[in-house]
Formats: sequence, C-alpha cells, structure tokens
Amino acid sequence: MAAIVNDKSTNNKVFCVHAGIGATLQKVEDIEKIQRPLKITLGQINNETQQMAMDLLWSDPAINDDILGAHPNLVRDPTKQNNMSVFGSDIVDKFLKLNQLQIMIRGNQVCQEGIDRFAGGQCITINSCTNYCNQYNNDASILVVQKKLVISPKIIKPSQNGCQWL
Repeated sequence: MAAIVNDKSTNNKVFCVHAGIGATLQKVEDIEKIQRPLKITLGQINNETQQMAMDLLWSDPAINDDILGAHPNLVRDPTKQNNMSVFGSDIVDKFLKLNQLQIMIRGNQVCQEGIDRFAGGQCITINSCTNYCNQYNNDASILVVQKKLVISPKIIKPSQNGCQWL
C-alpha cells in the first residue's frame, strides 16, 4: 500500500503512496500491521483499519495549503458515506515529522502539468498518464529521486504521435 525510499548516506526518507494519508494514519508502522488480505466494500467501512486502507488508496490533498485538517472528499465519494477524505497541509507536516520522513510522493490524481506540489512542497503528486481518459489533455511525469533527496521531475507531453519526453 506504500513504500519508503531511504537514502542511507543521509537517512533522508521518501514516503510513496498511491493516494495519501487521510486522518487515520499516524505512524508508518500502522500500515505494516494491516492484516492481509483485506476486503473492503465501498460504503461499508466497518473499522479504522479499513478506513486507513481507503485513505491510502483514495484520499487527496486539499485544493490549497491554507485548508487544514481532514474533511470528507465529496468529489471521490460516490456513495456519500464520508469514507474518502481530503487532507490538509497540517496533516502532511505532522505525519512527516512524526515518522522522520522528508517528503511524500503520491499519484491517483490528474495533474494538468504532470506534477503538483502541496504543503509547501512536502507532498508531490505525479500523474503517469498523458491525456487521461482521452479528455484532459494533461501532461504526465515521473520523478527521478537521487542521493541526498535530489528530486528531478521529467515531464511527458501528450502527442498525436506518441509521447514526447522533456
């Protein structure tokens, strides 16, 4: 559900996750405690472990750094059960500090320019698909993570004749 990339020379750590952290995840170790396999039925979240998994897979950052706390994700929650959340910049900051992480990298969201930054750059969202669903005409990106946590985005532009790397 998530991974940590560790630069052993500096002990800098990157938290990589499909979506985000929501309000339930406090410590990275909590992810390791999730019993697998885990079955979740949309709209039928019965415990904190299921909610944590939903947050890891479907939560999104708030639309700007000024929005704090965790809130229902009304865009992603088709059943209106408040099982999907939006997390604020304060949640990112607290999670990274508590777990001695330097940055969070996530996906699961269309980024018009292939990459978005949130929480003062502590949370980076990348989108790996150009022109998502043939309707957004968005760029895609990958990140190259080097030693000492040097992160270089590579933007991929949509093209009629395939992808164009920049």
